[in-house]
Amino acid sequence: MTIVIYDKHVIYDKETLKMTTLRNYKKITAFVIATIMLFCLMPAGAAYAGAADPDSLLTPGIYDAADEGINSLKARIAALEKIISLNVPNAEKIPILLYHHLVGDSEMTAAQRQNDMIISVEQFSAQMKFLSDNKFYAASLYELELYLNGDMILPERTVVITFDDGYRSNTRYAYPVLKKYGFQAAIFLITSTIGERGSGIEKAGWSDLQKCGDVFQYHSHSHNLHVQQRDGKSAFVTSGAPEITEDLLISKALLSTSYLAYPYGQTSRVSRRAMMDAGYRMGFTTVADYAVRKVNQIEIPRFTITPNIDIGAFEAICFGLAGVVVVEEEPVEPAM
Repeated sequence: MTIVIYDKHVIYDKETLKMTTLRNYKKITAFVIATIMLFCLMPAGAAYAGAADPDSLLTPGIYDAADEGINSLKARIAALEKIISLNVPNAEKIPILLYHHLVGDSEMTAAQRQNDMIISVEQFSAQMKFLSDNKFYAASLYELELYLNGDMILPERTVVITFDDGYRSNTRYAYPVLKKYGFQAAIFLITSTIGERGSGIEKAGWSDLQKCGDVFQYHSHSHNLHVQQRDGKSAFVTSGAPEITEDLLISKALLSTSYLAYPYGQTSRVSRRAMMDAGYRMGFTTVADYAVRKVNQIEIPRFTITPNIDIGAFEAICFGLAGVVVVEEEPVEPAM
């Protein structure tokens, strides 16, 4: 029985997956040790490549050990095997969840309660508990790319968890919750603001990102074009192609990623062309919809999770029911 297709050439079933893991254990371990040594020799600011593109680091079919380490590799395989054992249907569409800033409910100000980009730690924790209780699988962006290309099968109850902007609250509050439930997530970072402390809301620093690399992978939200202008448009869509390409190449070099979330969810023909010229393979918007295999991979939709989304609405999104109108028919009296 075919279980997971990790690339066009390798098909794993449950037993083959185990054998492949054992056969490559020493090879992967040596790679991880070499990667750690390399990080130690690099300057602190540029050393972290937590979002490294697996295609550039590992042979296809071997899990991304450079990102997550051998222990996390084994945990991911165990999680997949557990889901596989349930014989659940395959995913036809996947909700990609988008978060921004988290604040403890007791610490939240009146102004923060009116901000749709801020949710309480308690609300986030309840949502993650729901996913865990209902046996959802949290896929990485690389796994999503494989799925969209038809190179990987994912279970019906799959979500992708993402954060935009790189707030320190992601590593401080979201990280322990995600780790508790065995979930992984992606943070789209504005690389020019990593470690920023003076703008009101602290941004995660390089050391924060390194410590949380077993849960988070890091991708681009531009380097310095996440700027909203007076007309509401972002600098990302008003700049020329050379400037956009240069900006994205800087972010790509710092993060070793091929995935981009458009600043403020805005994109244009010029910016999409520049993004592809810079070597990015997937682009994410803020349009509320599901990712399906026929989706345009440079305009992938996401559901923004705001404080107004109660647990019922959250369940509907995750179960693939967002936008579905359920009509309850009037009961029909039985014929006499």
